Amino acid sequence: MTRRQLSAGFIGRYHNTAFQLGGSDVDEISSELGDAVPVPPAGSSSVVEVLGRYALEVHFNRLSPTDAAKKAMAGCFAEVSLRMLLRWRQP
Repeated sequence: MTRRQLSAGFIGRYHNTAFQLGGSDVDEISSELGDAVPVPPAGSSSVVEVLGRYALEVHFNRLSPTDAAKKAMAGCFAEVSLRMLLRWRQP
C-alpha cells in the first residue's frame, strides 16, 4: 500500500471499519457530510491562548479567579484589538 493510499484511508461510519475513499465514494456520502466548518475570526486562536494561560494561573493558585478574569478580559481585548488594527492597516 502506498503512502498516498494510507493518507487517503478513512475510518468510516460502518462500525469503525476502514475503507479507501475514491471520487464516487465521496459523492455517495456527500449528503451526510453537511456544511463546512466556518473559518474562525481573526485573533481567535490568540484569545484561546490568553484564556488558557490565565486558567493555568488559577489552577496553580498563582492568581485568584477574579484577578485572572480581569487580566484575561484585558488580554483578550488587546489581542482582538491588535488583530483588527493589523487587518485595517493592510493595503
